[in-house]
Amino acid sequence: MTKRKTKSPANRHAIMTHLYPESASKIDPPPAGLYYVLVNTRKGADQAMLTVETIRKIRLAVHREGKSIRKTAKDLHLSRNTVRKVIRSDQTAFEYKRQVKPHPRLGDHIDLLKERLSTDQHLPKKQRRTAQILYEELQL
Repeated sequence: MTKRKTKSPANRHAIMTHLYPESASKIDPPPAGLYYVLVNTRKGADQAMLTVETIRKIRLAVHREGKSIRKTAKDLHLSRNTVRKVIRSDQTAFEYKRQVKPHPRLGDHIDLLKERLSTDQHLPKKQRRTAQILYEELQL
């Protein structure tokens, strides 16, 4: 039977400062020399970008040290597909651009909604239209 690994101090510090930024100064910083990338793809989480340094570490681990893709992905807390993509290409920066999604039901009303929201932006908060009121106005 194997023991499960506990969270490293660097991991714990990254999570705690992400969840409780106001108490970041009270939390002990991670030990020097530890490398950790906080990548969380759950809803509402921030995604860490692949930096040139991370790409360099991936290439060194695979080409120079002879590590497998799986071991490299595990060590750097990345997806195996991400490691594979970095190894196969010569790029030093990867960007993701979201495609524009069509709004078939709102398409005709987007300009009207933008106009009403921009006029409401200058009003006091209590006098602004709510989402329910905007919806009801669109139904008329």
